[in-house]
Amino acid sequence: MTRMDAQFGFSESEWELLVGVPLEIYLAMLSVDPAVDSLDEEAVAFERELEKLTDKCAAGSWMRAVFEDAARPSAAQAHGATCLTEDDLAQHLSEAWEVLGRKVAPAEQAAFCEYLVKFAQSVAAASGGLLPGAARVTKAEGDLIWRMRQALQLIRTIHP
Repeated sequence: MTRMDAQFGFSESEWELLVGVPLEIYLAMLSVDPAVDSLDEEAVAFERELEKLTDKCAAGSWMRAVFEDAARPSAAQAHGATCLTEDDLAQHLSEAWEVLGRKVAPAEQAAFCEYLVKFAQSVAAASGGLLPGAARVTKAEGDLIWRMRQALQLIRTIHP
């Protein structure tokens, strides 16, 4: 167990889940974006947006520590994340929501989930679309963000 897990009351597996989600989101956005030239822009967005999220979080907070650790993925995290499907991502997001529901206040749970969606939107918008003047977020990226919102309980459907 790392110092961060013990300090914030998360188990090692819970911490790894939370820290791994931003990388998984980034790679999922890359996989649904058909723009050939977007890789560099989205890689820069990954780093820039994690830095912004880190800065938004209070010093010494668990959220800040998650985003700081997420900005430095291990080789194992990076390799594992490249093998994920959209369904795997949705499952991991649901698991993260459940972990947070057990460990933190509801307001922190909601804030973290909103930060993850904003992170996804920023990464998706980084490529600027296929054509000049095109929508910055593709339909496939928008659909993935919608699924993320559902998995993170930010959208509640009226159908079972």
